[in-house]
Amino acid sequence: MKDNNNTCYTDDCIAIEKAGGFPMISSDWNDEEYNWVDAYIYTDINFKEIEPFFEYYVQLRRNIAPITSPKRSFVGSYSSENEKIKIEDKLREKIKARVRRLKTDLSEDQLNNDIDDLIRLEYEIIALSRKGKVGGSREENMTLAEMSANYPNVPWLKILQTVFKTVDIEIDENDRVFPDNKYYLKNIGELLNNQTKRTLANYIGWKIIYKFGAKAIYEFQKQDVEKIYLYMKKYLKDEGIDDLYGFLSQLKTSLNYSLEQADWMDNETRSKAQFKLEKMVGILGLPENIYTIEQLDKTFEQTGWISNENFVKNYRKMMEFHGKNKLRSLHGYKRGFFLQMFNFENNLIFLNSFRMPLTFVDAFYIPYSNRIALMVGILQPPMYHHKAPLSANFGGIASTMGHEITHGFDYLGSQYDYRGEKKNWWNEKTLKIYKERIQCFIDQYSNVTEPVTGKKVDGKMTVSDNVADNGGLRLAFDAYKEYSRIKHPEKNLKLPFEMSEFSTEQLFFIFAANLYCHNYNNETITNYLKYEAHSPNSIRVNVPMQNSENFAKAFNCKPGSPMNPENKCVLW
Repeated sequence: MKDNNNTCYTDDCIAIEKAGGFPMISSDWNDEEYNWVDAYIYTDINFKEIEPFFEYYVQLRRNIAPITSPKRSFVGSYSSENEKIKIEDKLREKIKARVRRLKTDLSEDQLNNDIDDLIRLEYEIIALSRKGKVGGSREENMTLAEMSANYPNVPWLKILQTVFKTVDIEIDENDRVFPDNKYYLKNIGELLNNQTKRTLANYIGWKIIYKFGAKAIYEFQKQDVEKIYLYMKKYLKDEGIDDLYGFLSQLKTSLNYSLEQADWMDNETRSKAQFKLEKMVGILGLPENIYTIEQLDKTFEQTGWISNENFVKNYRKMMEFHGKNKLRSLHGYKRGFFLQMFNFENNLIFLNSFRMPLTFVDAFYIPYSNRIALMVGILQPPMYHHKAPLSANFGGIASTMGHEITHGFDYLGSQYDYRGEKKNWWNEKTLKIYKERIQCFIDQYSNVTEPVTGKKVDGKMTVSDNVADNGGLRLAFDAYKEYSRIKHPEKNLKLPFEMSEFSTEQLFFIFAANLYCHNYNNETITNYLKYEAHSPNSIRVNVPMQNSENFAKAFNCKPGSPMNPENKCVLW
């Protein structure tokens, strides 16, 4: 790997110029030839992670999936009007400082007006996106011709044809897509077409500058890729991989049994759910065939020469490399790409392409490919340790894995089949009962008061993760009991000293709760309640455990007591 610490930042100006220019740094900017669609296409091709107005992902083997609103914003969340003013003031100063570094020749008044328009547009995009996300959707996919007819203010076919042409893939109006946020996609074109060209050019220009800002570049420079690689090799031991495989297999076995016992499901829907579960695999964040730095270099040799002189060009090359690899998977196993990217081993896949650092302590479910992704940073305490008691590892990493598995069958995940295609595979009667069970969680969480702020939880906004929290805990406990009984009874250990009074079942719940141990202030929790898809951490612990008969049994909670209420919500 090459040293990227001697970098030059001037190429961000060149990149912006090719995207249509940046009026905030040039009084000579002319809007006559500016077209926001062309600017978006250039940005999408060259800066895949930016995608200023909408995002899309490639669904392996078949469709583009989905087309949706952007997930990244450069404005912060706020809990009061005074806080909003403070955030905006800081943002204005940040934008001004960065623009001045690029030698703007605008007057102070013009610069202030441009910044105000920039921030206004971002808020309007955020509002449009949030309004469209309320309640979710079970929309079937459609052809690009239908997409263009239903959402006519954006030239979808032109955009996708131009982007995919960079990887020699022909797109036509018969290719299938699906709109993930219908309200947003229906209205974003009109919103953009009502903006001045100057505002749109400044918006895209700032998105690029924001991505390559001085702070981002400095933080990237501090990352030594070889050290990150060595960190992963340290924690990605063979026994860790074996444990993950065992945990995942047992979790899937436990959920399969729960599906078998779900007498409210018809046989056909149950079989489809079980088949989806069978096809669900785990992704681990490091290719198993890379053992040396030389092999790591070889993996990325397609990017060409990586210079130690220019950060922006280097980063663009890497984004282009990953972006094109994803695009190539559209029409099947093109040119052996799929086999280059994935190496199957049992239930786990080793993947060498993530959009976040592999050392993140994180896990997530990918509905478009029916996969669970585990970052290598998760293989450390308190999530996991090979020598820890099974109660600790199942309460930790296994409950997290169970959470992600459950996402495959929550309100949103249940809309995708075993291949990650968005379609309705549910029997009508079973789906009705399923929705009633989901509604139980919505009602339950909507009646929960967050203790610090005194505010109610939005049960509808948080329903998918609430279902996953409950399902993950229930699934992990069942898997833990079976795994420790049959496969590794010698690891079903208690803890010494003060913790010796707790049974192994109690330890499971203690370790599960420990994952959410945080110290949040009032402002943070208020923002959490307003914007987050997750419930606040204390509620993520208490409510799933209130719904768990196993928790009540482990801690001898009397029926009707706070942690053992009579009315419980259970999906599986």
